[in-house]
Amino acid sequence: MQGSRVTSGLGRNPGMSQLYEVVVTERIEELLKNHRQARIRMLQELEFRPIMRETKPVFFLRTKYAGATTFVDNLLETRLNALDAELFDELLKAIAREIRQTGDQLNETFYHQWIPIIGFQANEQDEVYRGERANTYVRFLTEFYCEFCYPSGHIDWAKLIAFSTDNLKPPSAFEA
Repeated sequence: MQGSRVTSGLGRNPGMSQLYEVVVTERIEELLKNHRQARIRMLQELEFRPIMRETKPVFFLRTKYAGATTFVDNLLETRLNALDAELFDELLKAIAREIRQTGDQLNETFYHQWIPIIGFQANEQDEVYRGERANTYVRFLTEFYCEFCYPSGHIDWAKLIAFSTDNLKPPSAFEA
């Protein structure tokens, strides 16, 4: 993999030495590797209770008729999408900084060059990510069943909403 996909994303700068191009390529590959590791760490570090505490009541309306498995899957997917977007944005900014240091200019092809490369790299690690996501899902589902379901497996909506909203203040009639 060394240099193959990443080098194709670097525009050939006539003033850049081959040695410097290799160094930049290695640095970008390191950024991609760190991004993959951060995604895995993000999954491992997610905690169920804080996410439930932060979940807005409108989420419950969308999932009111869902079972526990769908509820937890939607909860996890919503959080992962938000966190993944932040990580992806950080990665693109870091790649842009590396490219600027070579003297190359960023142009309208930046995203066209780098998103496929990042996607290709992510697909190589997709199995590891999917496994860690499955572990996180099972962990969340177990906690959800223990805390917010009746022994029959049905969701105790009153308990769930009470937990999620006990830290919210009711809207004031005087607030616009």
